[in-house]
Amino acid sequence: MLHHHSTYIQPGVKFLDKFAAVIDCRSTRRVLELIWVAVGAAINIYLQKSKIKIEEILSCPANEKICLRIWYLYYEWFAIWKTHLTGIHCGNYELQKFGLAAFAPLFPAARKSNYATSVTHFLANLEKYPLLEKKLHLCASINLAREGHYPAFDEALETHGVAYIKQNITGNSCNQENLELQIKATQEERNRIDTLLNEFLGTYSYQHKDRNTNNRIEPLWKLVHDLLEAFEMDNSINHDLFKKNSPPQLNQEGLIKINQAYMDGLKRIKEIFRQEVIKTEAINTKGKRSVKGNLKRVSIELDNQNESQPKRQRIRIITTEEEKQILSCLLQKETIPTETEINEVLSKLSQEWNIQRVKRYWNNNIRHKKKSK
Repeated sequence: MLHHHSTYIQPGVKFLDKFAAVIDCRSTRRVLELIWVAVGAAINIYLQKSKIKIEEILSCPANEKICLRIWYLYYEWFAIWKTHLTGIHCGNYELQKFGLAAFAPLFPAARKSNYATSVTHFLANLEKYPLLEKKLHLCASINLAREGHYPAFDEALETHGVAYIKQNITGNSCNQENLELQIKATQEERNRIDTLLNEFLGTYSYQHKDRNTNNRIEPLWKLVHDLLEAFEMDNSINHDLFKKNSPPQLNQEGLIKINQAYMDGLKRIKEIFRQEVIKTEAINTKGKRSVKGNLKRVSIELDNQNESQPKRQRIRIITTEEEKQILSCLLQKETIPTETEINEVLSKLSQEWNIQRVKRYWNNNIRHKKKSK
């Protein structure tokens, strides 16, 4: 429910496959922040209209206002993460530490076990090494870009060091020519991120010098209006916001599980501390073995099914001369085409083509051109 796709569509998201494919935490965070702002506005308007206090939301009768209570939990939980981010950006160590500690139980709830483990070890190290904490008080973040903006240490290394290259390395990275070609493509990463944000948040202008952006108020208020309508409905799941992908959590059972998620996550964090940090308990691998056993059984069943079915011959797709003519404009430069350029070409091609096929076509032709020189 908290990651429900229909809510992403309202701020102007048109291509959710790109949202999942593009690995960029900052862009993802921006979208989630905008949803958080819209949810907060909708909740506050609802409270004023209903003349109830915010503390009364979670104390409603069991089968009432389920949608409101679920989205209130999203608003409350993301506010904790926002506190941690604010601590990073203003260089405040206390906000960073306690914001992260308060948010940590949500990592097990989201099945992010590696994050849960690493955060538990990090917080334990802060208690174990007071000198480290003293140093972090003096320099909690890094200022590389501009005054008043402090990225975290890992964010600075990722952003200014290896992020763009990592995002574009695909296929055989051991091939020197292919590697050099993909590294050159990082020069257009900023344009691709801007294009991605255009598709999520609607068209807006961006100038690198003046940093001017058009307002995103209209799509935000559209989402606020839709959420407000859903809050006021007896059966919110019938709202257009949730019709395309009906959320299974939008019911009493789902609310109970989501409401309990934080305490369950806190229990898991304490288990990790006892089992992997201070090692006073044996590591519990019962669940892991169960999962591996289930996966093994499923794998065997699939293998048996595949053996009983005849193998399908791979059909080679041939690009027609007309399609080559349309695609030729993308081969004029040696950097990966932007999403905008690819979409313009796709509008002229048949439905058999998609973004991945266009990128493969471009990559194969550019590689062939390099070899023939």
